[in-house]
Order: sequence, then C-alpha cells, then structure tokens
Amino acid sequence: MPEAAAIKVGVYSSICEEDAVWIDQYLAEMERLGLRFAMNFDRCSQETKRRLADHPLCIGSTSNDDPAREFTEQDKQGVFNILESKGCAWALAWDLDETWEKDAPGKLAAFETDADYIDCPWVNLWEDKDHIRRDGPFASGYRVKFYRLNAGWRWHFDHPITNGAKHAFRQDDREPKQGRFDLVCLHWGLMTREMRLRHKERWDRIYTAAVGRNPYGIWNFALNETI
Repeated sequence: MPEAAAIKVGVYSSICEEDAVWIDQYLAEMERLGLRFAMNFDRCSQETKRRLADHPLCIGSTSNDDPAREFTEQDKQGVFNILESKGCAWALAWDLDETWEKDAPGKLAAFETDADYIDCPWVNLWEDKDHIRRDGPFASGYRVKFYRLNAGWRWHFDHPITNGAKHAFRQDDREPKQGRFDLVCLHWGLMTREMRLRHKERWDRIYTAAVGRNPYGIWNFALNETI
C-alpha cells in the first residue's frame, strides 16, 4: 500500500450507469494511490455496484434505486458522512472521470497543512490526452477537493446543484481556513464532442428537475465550435 494511506485521506464519489465506462480507470488510480473510497450509486446496475462495492478499498456506499428520482449534489452527503464515521482525517472529492498527476503518491505522502479545505489545480483534457483547455470558464483551473474532517467542522451539501460542501459549523467563531495544494487533477470527461454532448444532456436533465433549468453556461461554451 502506498504511503499516501498514512495521511488517512478518504475519497467520496458518485456514479451513474453512464459513468461505468470509467470504473477500470478509477480503480486503477485508487490502487496506485492506496486510498479508501465510499461510493454513491445513482440508479446503477447490480454489476456496477458489485464492481465497486466489493473492491477491498471500498469502505461503504449509499444508493438511490428509484428510477424516477434524479441525482442531486446533496446525495453526496451520505458517502461524505461515511468517511467521517470511518475516522478519515480528510475527505477528497473525486469524480469517476478524473485521475491525478504522476507525482501524486509522493505529494500525498508529504502533504501537510493547517488549512480546513483545499483547492487543487483542475484541468480539462481536450480532444486527446496531450492537450488541455484553458480559455473562458476553463481558465480558472482550481476546484475545492479536500475537506478536513478532524477539526470540529460539520460540512453540509446544502443545495441540489452546488458542487461541494459549502458550509461548515463549529462551536467557536473561527472561519474555516482555505488552502491550496499543488496536486493536479485531470478531468477526462469532456475530451470529445460526443462526451460533451452527453454531459450537457445529463446536466440539463438533472438541473431542470432540481431547479427548473440549467443555470450554468459552461456546457454551451464547451459545445460552441466557432470559438
């Protein structure tokens, strides 16, 4: 097991059946880093559940099996809570179509911070694995990926379409401290136009069910061939 496991990072992820194509890549990366994970299943087949829930690094799961109920970001609360219950010091947000830079094992092993939540560089592979996109909404290049679980905070997924745990509660008045970790996350899910079309269709459906429309312009930008 890589040394990364010593810092007690636990991963929380969510999968729908469409993302089952990423399972082999996801598990290979989890094994490379030696991290434990909890998985939320969104109307998944028994085979998809078996492949992930039976893996030795899986420490728990939740499941929505109602075919009529769309996924919301709040569905991640259950697997996030599993990491807390298992004594993980950190929760790492990780989508099925993401991997990490080649130096990730060493960087995780040396990871030290007094921050409470941490941004990581986040880049989108574009057309092939040798190119990334860095214009428009892809230019910011950072996402919150780590949340500290052992400092008295209570993290909440408080909105159906807001990515990440945005609010923390604690007995004293101290605000959670933001940090930054130079650990690059690679997003594979928008590489081709076919992938981008599938993403837009999925999130149009999910966000419309949750709040009546898709309020985010990134999907239209990603599909605009004129730019």
